[in-house]
Amino acid sequence: MSFPILTILALLPLVGGAIVLGVKGRSGRATGLVISIVTAVLGVIAFIAAANGTDVSENYHWIKAIGAWYALSSDGLGMTLVLMTVILVPVVLLAEWNIGEKKPSDGTQTWGANVFSGLALMTEGLAIYCFTAVDVLFFYLIFEASLVPMYFLIGVWGGERRQYASLKFFLYTMFGSALMLVAFVAIFIRTDSVSFSIPYLT
Repeated sequence: MSFPILTILALLPLVGGAIVLGVKGRSGRATGLVISIVTAVLGVIAFIAAANGTDVSENYHWIKAIGAWYALSSDGLGMTLVLMTVILVPVVLLAEWNIGEKKPSDGTQTWGANVFSGLALMTEGLAIYCFTAVDVLFFYLIFEASLVPMYFLIGVWGGERRQYASLKFFLYTMFGSALMLVAFVAIFIRTDSVSFSIPYLT
């Protein structure tokens, strides 16, 4: 499929979320909700296209020297997770429509509902990339990037021990990710591979 629907599907909430971070008050909430709904519609279209056998994969050379690709594809499980994600995010934003402002313990900055919406959208975009990536190096970097908005979502809007929970989440996931990177490199070297593509490594 020549139309890069998977890239647009991931970048729309990712870039839109970054924009929403700078839009204050109700406008930020409304903008975030509209972006999530548009993403949901596009996600349903992509899911139907993939289910009907349309090729929605994308492959572009990224770092030629090590065989890294910007590679996205669809399979039954991946697109199902994408569909669930794009439907869930508008529901979450509606459920938290009246979320109040949050202040860190030092009182230096106020976190408004627009920040919640923006971080949720950025998490959505990165999750879509994770579910569709078929290059392990690209997947690894995107997975690491997804920890950042999730860290702030937990640390600011979490439960009673949210700061402890966010730090624990970040450290445990980073440690697990380090082992995952070692495994990726080991497989790459062991197989004398020329590509980080999952189908190629398989």
